[in-house]
Amino acid sequence: MAQIIKRQNGYSVREFYMYKGKKKSKNQGGFKTKKEAQNYAVELDHKKLNHELIAETEDSFADYFIDWFKNYKEPKLAYATALRYLNTHHEIIKYFGNRRMKDITYDDYQKVINEYAKTHALGTVKKFHSQSHTAVKAAVRRDLLKKDFTIGAE
Repeated sequence: MAQIIKRQNGYSVREFYMYKGKKKSKNQGGFKTKKEAQNYAVELDHKKLNHELIAETEDSFADYFIDWFKNYKEPKLAYATALRYLNTHHEIIKYFGNRRMKDITYDDYQKVINEYAKTHALGTVKKFHSQSHTAVKAAVRRDLLKKDFTIGAE
């Protein structure tokens, strides 16, 4: 439930939520009446219930991918498979550089897949996409990203 706070020149609203296991808050001020603040508070509560109130990660795609790989995949993979993931990481760096995950769109990702497919076999492209998709899906599931930009890419 959002808090409504009376200020000297109006009202403000504060909503608390969890991000990476830590308590965070979203604050908004400038409401002239209490009713305006209450309406905004209801909107924030609705977003929180629908998991839309997410502080997206500032990590680059490459940084997130390697962290995800080391924490969730590497411990249980064979050596050759781990090398495949590291190759995917290298390709992510090559095609996305230091772009933040939250700034990558579906169209951006599809363009990378198309470019990658020009110089690689279909099986290699599918592995790249599969590993990228799994990492991004984990980010969405962990509330680090609002939308999976890899869904539907061909």
